[in-house]
Amino acid sequence: MSTPTLRLGAKGEQVRALQTYLARFGFPSSDADTEWHDLTNESGGAPVAAGDPAAFTDPTGRSSVQHVFYRGTNGHICELAWSPMRWEWHDLKTDSGGEARDAAGDPAAYSDPTGQSSVQHVFYRGMDGRVLELSW
Repeated sequence: MSTPTLRLGAKGEQVRALQTYLARFGFPSSDADTEWHDLTNESGGAPVAAGDPAAFTDPTGRSSVQHVFYRGTNGHICELAWSPMRWEWHDLKTDSGGEARDAAGDPAAYSDPTGQSSVQHVFYRGMDGRVLELSW
């Protein structure tokens, strides 16, 4: 099974689902500077991933926050966010007051590429097959 690679803007970050935890590979200046980070541990114990992540950064470069979204083994959509000196994690079902439905599929995510809106959008397939959106 191949592992998908997602490019994160101009920062050259690559994010992968690796085994059942999330890892970040950074390429600061050359291949010799490759770093490996276990985001599950660095975020303070985020749930392990059940699927592949989706990621984005501010396309305008005004914000240095990196966002990684994934489906946890409990069916909740989770977010890992670099802000600004550490990784934090959020359970988006909890953050929605329990209103978000459980996910059956992996998320897709984006923010406004023009930078005119700061709204973030996460789409995923629910357990009933419906396409669902979380936005804030």
